[in-house]
This record gives sequence, C-alpha cells and structure tokens, in this order.
Amino acid sequence: MKKIITDSALSDKFKEFLMQFKDEKGFKYVEMIANCIKTNQTIQINEKDFTKEVNDLFEGQTIITIQKAIYRAVKEIFANDEGVSRTSVAVKEDRIKIKYKKIIFGRLIKNENDDDEVKFNVNRGGKSFKVTVLEHPITSLRPITLLRDETKYILVYLPVREKEISEKTTEPNFFNKAFFVINNKIKNKDQERKLILPIEHNELKENFRIKVLPEWNESRWEYDDLTLWIDETEQTDPAKLYNLHDKTIREYIEFANEFDYSYFNIWNIATYFYELFDAFPYNDYTGTKRAGKTKSLELQKLVCFNPIMSADISGSAMFRTIEGIGATVLLDESEQFKNPKNEQAQHIRTLFLQGFIRGQFAVRSEGKANEGFTPQQFNLYSPKSLAHINGIGDVLEDRCIPQLMRRSKDKSMLNSWPDSRKDKRFTEIRNLCYRLFLDYANEIYELQDEAKKLLSISGRELRLWTPIITLALFFQKHGIENLVKKIQIKTNESSKDRQLYDEEESRDLQLIDFCDKIGVTLTEQEDSIKNNPKGWIPTEELYKRLIDEENASKYGINPEYFSRKKFSETLRRIGLKKEKKKGGISWLITRREIDEIKERMGMIEPKQATLDSSSLSSFSSLSSPQAQEPTSKSEPSEASEVNDAK
Repeated sequence: MKKIITDSALSDKFKEFLMQFKDEKGFKYVEMIANCIKTNQTIQINEKDFTKEVNDLFEGQTIITIQKAIYRAVKEIFANDEGVSRTSVAVKEDRIKIKYKKIIFGRLIKNENDDDEVKFNVNRGGKSFKVTVLEHPITSLRPITLLRDETKYILVYLPVREKEISEKTTEPNFFNKAFFVINNKIKNKDQERKLILPIEHNELKENFRIKVLPEWNESRWEYDDLTLWIDETEQTDPAKLYNLHDKTIREYIEFANEFDYSYFNIWNIATYFYELFDAFPYNDYTGTKRAGKTKSLELQKLVCFNPIMSADISGSAMFRTIEGIGATVLLDESEQFKNPKNEQAQHIRTLFLQGFIRGQFAVRSEGKANEGFTPQQFNLYSPKSLAHINGIGDVLEDRCIPQLMRRSKDKSMLNSWPDSRKDKRFTEIRNLCYRLFLDYANEIYELQDEAKKLLSISGRELRLWTPIITLALFFQKHGIENLVKKIQIKTNESSKDRQLYDEEESRDLQLIDFCDKIGVTLTEQEDSIKNNPKGWIPTEELYKRLIDEENASKYGINPEYFSRKKFSETLRRIGLKKEKKKGGISWLITRREIDEIKERMGMIEPKQATLDSSSLSSFSSLSSPQAQEPTSKSEPSEASEVNDAK
C-alpha cells in the first residue's frame, strides 16, 4: 500500500536532493538557483537526475502536492544563506520560476504562480475566459488509456443514486454513471495508488480532455469486486482468467480446430487492451444457418469491453458510441454491406473500412444555428465482429480474421444459449478482464516487439495479428502452455486461406470479364441459343467457348484443372442466375446482369438508385451518411424484408 509522507517531509527530501546533486561542473542546482536571481530565468529540473529515492517519493502523489513540494524546496534554498547568497530580494519579489518535466497524469507540472506562460483573456458568447498556451500536447483520456508513466485508466459505469443538494425536496435519479478506475503502480511494488474517480473530478478535468459518455445502460464491473481489487496488493492471476474463459465458452460453442478456441479466447480478452495497439482485427463469422454465428456474437456481448450488438444502428450513433464508451461493435446479418444500392449499409461499411486502425475519425459539424457549427472528430477505432451467411465484399474481408462456423452435432450444445443471469461465470470473466488491464497493461504493451518476431507474415496481416500474438505470448509467460504455437498455426491457416481466396477472386474477375466480352456479345447477336429464351446460354456452350485455344490462353484456363463443374461453381459464386431451359442448364448473361455483378465486385462505379423498401433488410433503419437523423421515414414492411432475403 501507499506510504504516508507529509508535505513538509516531501519538500525536505527534495530540497536535500537539490542541495547535494553534483555534476562535472559542481553543485548543479545550487548554482542554477543562484544564477536565476541575476538573470530572472526559469529553473529547469531534469528528471533524469533524480535519485531512486526521489522517484519513489513522488510516485503516487497528487499534482498539487508535488507542485507545492518542489516550489517550497526551491524557495528554502533561496533563503538559505549557507547554500546561496542574494536570496532575500528574490524571496520578497517572488521571482522564483520553475518547470518540472516529469509527466504525471499526462501533464507537465508547473508552479501555479509561474508568470512566463502565454495567457490571454478572451470573450466568447457573452462570457469571459482565461486562455493559457500549453507547452505540451493535449492528452485525451480514452475509455482505455495507458500513459507513458505507466498509469492505467479504464472507464467503468457503476449504478448510482443521484440527488440534487437543495433545500427543496427533489426526487433521486438512478442511472449507471461514468467513473475512471486508476492504477499508478510503484516500481518497487511496496507502494501503489489505486482509486476510482467520477469523470467530473477536478484531478481528471484539470489534466485531460474527456469525451466519454457520462452514463450508459449497463454496468459491467461488479462494484464489490472493484473495491476488493483496490484493497488487494497481489496482482490478478492471468491463467485464472484464460482458463475460466476457455472452459466457459466450450460449453456453448464448437469450433473446428483447437487453435480456433485459443483465438476466440484471446480476441475477447484483448478488447480490454485494444488501445495499446496500432490496429485491431475484425472477426468475420460465416457459415450455414444454426452454425453458431449469432451465438458467437452473444458470447462476445457477455465478455467483451463495452459491447453494442444491434442490427438497427445509424452510422452517426455508431461512431458516437465508439467515441463515448470505446465500444466493441457486434453486427449480425451483415450481408447488406455488399449491396451498393443500400446507402445506409454503405455508410456503416465505410466507417468499418477505416475503424480497424488507430487514429481514424469521422468528422461532423456540431453546434447550433444561432451559435455556428464547428467540425468535430469522432473515433472510429474499436474491436468489431461481423456475422453473415453470404459474402460482405473482399475489401472489408481484408480487415477481418475469417472464421467458418459449423453446426455442432451435440444437441445439448445446440440448445444451450449463454445467459449471464444464469451463468455467473460471465460476470467473473469481465471482473478479471478489468483487473488484468489495470495490473498488466504496461507489460503487455512492452511485449509487442518480441511477439511480432514470432510470426512469419508482414504488412497489414502482421498489424492485424499483433494484438493476438502479443496476448498469446503474455498468457504463455503466465502459465498457459503452447498458446503461441496454436496462434502461429491459426495465423498460417488464415494466411493460406487468404491466398486461396485471392486466387479464387482473381479467377472470378477473369470469368466476369469473359462473360462481359464473350457472353454478352453472344446473347446480343443471337436471338436464341439451343432454343433457349434470349439472354440464356447453356453451360456447355459457354464452357466450350471458354476453353477454345484463344480464350483459354487469354484467360489462363487449363481445361484439365478448370473443369466444367468448377466453371459452373464459379458462375454461381459470382451471382449469375441459373435455370433449366430447353438447351439444358443455362445462365442469364445480359448487359444488365453483368453490369450489376461488376458493380458488386467494385469493377465499375455503382449507379445511383432511389431507395425503396425492397432494398432494406437488417440495416433498414441505418441512417444516410448525413449526420442528421431523418425527420420522417417509413419503416420497411415485413414483406419487403422477406423479398430482400429471397
């Protein structure tokens, strides 16, 4: 626990340090203080000169306490005839100026009477303000924050009863209020500073820019466990969290491979650490109906950091929620991302394309008409998971780690559904995740360079996998055996799948070009092919033209490998309509059909179309790219959603 030391004793210790410190030129700070009197200059104290004793004394102290201790120590040296002469005038004139460069709570510590700051008085909106130019960048306190001095902050929402302090009788309000839980751990481990502060607390407001939501609809860390953590001196056992998470999820969901469980465990826990990394991968759950896609999202909703799971959220609401609570975004039925005519879904998709990298923002004008509008940034960076049956487009998939789900043969598992009211382990998992960040965030941050060397990939793939392999290395160092190897296998499998997908996509694009150049020309020139209606070409006829010598060479087709069956599978995959006609199984290849496919594949710019109810599905009420919510819009009918699904 934190050692108690009086303000006077703290000042005396720092004074002793200043008086005794010597470099090659002599008593550095004694001479500096003396010269300050002559030149009226600022005293600059280099924290690199600090002894371990001074560092340990300052650790865990408040900004005001340290300011007073430093200022008092310097004033006493001025007044000490044995240390420095010519002091009485300086003390009377209060000409002592000091800057202390050590960063605590993200700010430079300065004497409150320091008059060399650049200050202005300004009037705005009928009010007067004092403006001070800072000598350091503004520090934003995000929902998950690790400062350079190793102080950790994490946003929690706790249930409160709030009642106005007034002589009048007022009704209390009940809500989940925003607090920051803080851990400033001392290096020698016999001192520490653990506390919880409301976001309005002066210690936070005076040192940070804070844009978190003041309240939220869910409290995720049990208050009893939080207070236990504050009183405890031992760190959380990482292996306890990992094993509990692993055992719990295996009772609800079945993956094809052992390394898939390892990845799922790590990704969920890593959502409490995503701000430590430059990028964070999305999850892409695909598979048939009842394969476990939605259940995977439900499990993540119960354990991940501040999740939101909705098929009905506007783009502006999404990035405001990410900015406000650091949300883990979980979206089910996300097929509409691939529909270029659904403007609402395309807005969400655009935000997703940027939101896997730190420092990406949406910009909206905020304000009132009578006061003017100011562009404001909203963070897009956060963990995200998508679930769907059909594809969501290669560009977005390139930001994802794919996970093909399969239906379990275990009926009891098929019928099980995660529920935190019945299974209290989910609450315990969340409690341990919060503790893990506050106890180990710096250790995990420092492991990144070592972890990257364990993977054989590069570029964007390496950036996406860095959080996962870093947490794997961390847990392995804390007792989970062979975890790094499992993630390495998962990484290699994912990389191979991506390469195969790229090869398939390249073949798909080649065949779209073939249908465009050869197929469309054929249907436009011929009224009927093999007695088919106009526009319909039999598989046999189309395949025969593909493998002739000229086209086979042009499109890189080897008939011995690329069989008629594979040809048919590819035509189906790219979205051509297939029916049985007089000429046999045939494909509809017209200019309109091919242009629609080219739009979906991003080969040509999409044509603008007016939205109607048939273009809306699970993203039916997503807002347009404008920040304003529509004043009126009819809800899609049930029939329109069914038609769209068809």
